[in-house]
Amino acid sequence: MDQVSMATIADRAGVSVMTVSRALRNVGRVSSKTRARILELADASGYRPNPLVSALMAQRRSAHPSAKREVIAFLTSDLTPDGWKNTFTASEFSKGAQEQAAKLGFEIAFFWTRDPKMSG
Repeated sequence: MDQVSMATIADRAGVSVMTVSRALRNVGRVSSKTRARILELADASGYRPNPLVSALMAQRRSAHPSAKREVIAFLTSDLTPDGWKNTFTASEFSKGAQEQAAKLGFEIAFFWTRDPKMSG
């Protein structure tokens, strides 16, 4: 089954995507009749919001956007916590990952999988 978008629901309901968004979030000026029709269409078509997009949009709409950056884990499993730094390939991967993550607004956190304090 194909993913149903808010645009699809908007087309079927004869309203704008913004109206669908407001109706699904139960905010803004949307009549109860229109909201009910949109919710019925969304349910009947199997619409499911993308949680990542929902979180991003909530952050963008916030009066106090988060200064926190999302984190990507860089896992290593050498015999020592920093052993990977002595390997050219792993070191270059790390540099490239950090550069690309910074461009996209992420940060890299390093985790040594053999750390006795780390659990599954």
